[in-house]
Amino acid sequence: MIIDYRQDRLVYFLSLYNAYFNKNVSYFPRLLNETKGSLLDDEALVNTLQASKVTSQEVTEQLQVSEQTEVKIDAAREVRVGRN
Repeated sequence: MIIDYRQDRLVYFLSLYNAYFNKNVSYFPRLLNETKGSLLDDEALVNTLQASKVTSQEVTEQLQVSEQTEVKIDAAREVRVGRN
């Protein structure tokens, strides 16, 4: 059913975002430790942080959509169960 597909898709995307953040949790400290001189002069670090900020905003938006989707899924299940 469509409800199950949406639920599976929601779980899949949340696991992708979780993997992304887990990867970066170990990556950022390494970048910071390898930086010589000013942090602002390290182009790789600045670019990575900027990309992370954009991704974080996208993830936040997707999580909000996911929460709304979850509410809709739960409501649809209740309707479906009520019919049985």
